[in-house]
Amino acid sequence: MACIEIYKPDLVVSAVNPHRVYDYVLYLLCKRMGIKFITFQYSMCVERIYATTNFYTVGDLFEKDYKYYLSKKDLDKKELPVEILNQFEKVLKDYSEAAPAYMKTHPVMDRKYRNFFFLVKAFIKKYDFFGKNGILRKGYVSVTMFKNRKYSLEKSRFGIIEIALKKEKNLAYSKRMHRYYSSLAEYPQTNVDYILLPLHYQPEATTSPAGDIFVNQRLCVEMLLKYTSDNYFIYVKEHPQQFMSHMLGHTNRIKEFYDDLIANPRVKLMPFELDSYSLMRNAKAVATVTGTVGWEAMMHRKPVIVFGMIWYEQCRSVLRITDETSASKIMSYIENYCYDEHDILAYLMAFAKNSIRAYHYQGRKEKMNLPEEECVHNIIGKLLFFQG
Repeated sequence: MACIEIYKPDLVVSAVNPHRVYDYVLYLLCKRMGIKFITFQYSMCVERIYATTNFYTVGDLFEKDYKYYLSKKDLDKKELPVEILNQFEKVLKDYSEAAPAYMKTHPVMDRKYRNFFFLVKAFIKKYDFFGKNGILRKGYVSVTMFKNRKYSLEKSRFGIIEIALKKEKNLAYSKRMHRYYSSLAEYPQTNVDYILLPLHYQPEATTSPAGDIFVNQRLCVEMLLKYTSDNYFIYVKEHPQQFMSHMLGHTNRIKEFYDDLIANPRVKLMPFELDSYSLMRNAKAVATVTGTVGWEAMMHRKPVIVFGMIWYEQCRSVLRITDETSASKIMSYIENYCYDEHDILAYLMAFAKNSIRAYHYQGRKEKMNLPEEECVHNIIGKLLFFQG
């Protein structure tokens, strides 16, 4: 509050959805005080980002141009910018080629973080051992996201041995949870009607805050059960990264989460080794909070149900669930769904017109062939547009 009162900002810009305590509080304060808060969002294209002022919905961001392109009789996908066209075509290929890049890099990181010598090397690189504030001099690690139960939050510190033991304990827990989930999973029956619901990795901004109340993914399952016929099954698949060693998935799953899901006989857990494309093939629909799987399912001519804020949520081919009224349409939406490429192309063209080619987050610059000056120019142009 003091910072806002002293500097009186006209505009606050965030690189991602405010999903940690400090930036979420700042977002709420800006809303309360009428200060514009802009957050940049990623899409299916590494090269494309867009800006919103509300991270619970994209709202009417693409609506005007979307209506215009819908009114055009003939739309050719070759009119799309090359980077969007590439994604359009890539997602229709075999999963080995179409899988998002992060799905390929995370297994590599997982193997590294399970290697003792790699962890020692990474720890030495990260911390100062012999300097003025070195670990050996102070006797503890000063920077950590965890609270030591022996001390207050402000004074919470961990020694080297404590950090090592904690890491080992976390890894052991992740392994136990992985085994437990696998013990409950069963292979799908292809001769039944089912909706595929791949779970999100948590904790992450894709569900908190972008999922709003559906950060609790059990609510998604409950909505699907309530508003579909009794002969419909919900096939739930855990995210491949949830139990990886370099992630924080151990902080967001307990055994009871899975027990509660399968307490209903219409809910089945799917094995880890099955990819989303193979499970999608025979699904009546695909449901997600804000996942890439929704975009993939759209392109594979499947009805898509979304529960959170995602760049494609306003496409007429998609059903966005925000309350009981919208959820009550799930069954009729699935039964009456008809793939409409013209609709999807119109939305992609509207998206292209209202997004920008730019990078603004770590690791993205190396993945784009874009001069920094052009990137800066594009971002500033978007900020000026929102500022009016």
